[in-house]
Amino acid sequence: MNRTDTGSAPVANGTSPPPPFYPPRTTLHEGEIVVVQVVSLNTYYAHCILLEYSHAPARILYSELSKRNFGGALSKLCKVGSRECCCVLSTSDPSGELNLSRKRVPREVQQQALQKYQKSRMVLRIMEDFVEEMHSKLKDRPQQKEQAPLGQGGAPSSHASAHPSTQSYTSSSASDETTPQTSDLKVLRNYLQQYFTNIVYPCHALYGHCWVAFKMCITDSTKRESIFATILNPQKPGWRDHTTNQLAHIKSVLFQCIKRRLKTRPTKMRCHIEVSSFSENGIDNVKEALLKAQNCDSDIQVNLIAHPVFALTCFAEDVHEGRKLLIHAMQCVKACIMQYAHSKFKCLQPPNRVDSRMDNTLNIIMQQLESENKEVDGDHEEEEAIEFELVA
Repeated sequence: MNRTDTGSAPVANGTSPPPPFYPPRTTLHEGEIVVVQVVSLNTYYAHCILLEYSHAPARILYSELSKRNFGGALSKLCKVGSRECCCVLSTSDPSGELNLSRKRVPREVQQQALQKYQKSRMVLRIMEDFVEEMHSKLKDRPQQKEQAPLGQGGAPSSHASAHPSTQSYTSSSASDETTPQTSDLKVLRNYLQQYFTNIVYPCHALYGHCWVAFKMCITDSTKRESIFATILNPQKPGWRDHTTNQLAHIKSVLFQCIKRRLKTRPTKMRCHIEVSSFSENGIDNVKEALLKAQNCDSDIQVNLIAHPVFALTCFAEDVHEGRKLLIHAMQCVKACIMQYAHSKFKCLQPPNRVDSRMDNTLNIIMQQLESENKEVDGDHEEEEAIEFELVA
């Protein structure tokens, strides 16, 4: 399947537009923020396409580009191929194109719109990988014009009515003579649209954005099953003709594609504990208890903050699994230290993820404690004077 790069103009490369990133609608509301790409410059306006809605046509009047007087230097304000955040001015133009404005969008809103668009692009890449994995057999049959039956876990049947913007993406003219390769690509594009209808759009409605649901599948294993059970519900129209094995196969392939694209570096987690022992071998008892935490898992690190406060740190890809690991380590430390008399164990801070701000705060506290306990000139002489007075 040829990748659809939403960052390049379809006029230049001739590729088909992707399906709408969000549920198709008849029209957009006035004042709604959209991300567009400039395709060409006209005498009075810049012709552009909506990157989030199947490259629907739109235009930006030059008077709506900037609040400043550009003095004829149009190339400084707008370039062909540039990506812009605009708001919808009117939707009832006789030409059928949307009238947009760039100067009425605040800078903060532009950043939020671009972040949302980047998340939608990532969802598109995940779904393209998913379609290729599910229907890779179509690419291996270049001489077969008929649509072959799908393997395990076929495409869902979408009973929803096709939107005009999606019909241009999924439909093909019956009178056109197509090669086997292009017919297979059209089949894959149809599957991509159907999976968007049955997976991506429901996630938008339930979680605000499909990227949020996919991200939770990676970072929180407790919510993963509930998310897949919601979007792959056999009671929904798109999945009624699928067996349990087919849905399990779809879930496995989709999770692998999500994990491949959204896998990030492990999350740092930390908890603070207080461990002390006033028995005869108190220091050895504390050391033995802290070694129990490291024996639970080699990834757990024990750091001294200020006696008797210690920090247990670990790195985990799943926040829930990392929290369970630190809780188990604290239980091992408590069981070991409490078997000795005159010992104390207390959890000062439960396991939680750590960001850069918390790390900097802890480093500052440790540096202050170290500077306070550092010996200065004159400390040794005062101790010798006290010892001399006691001897005298």
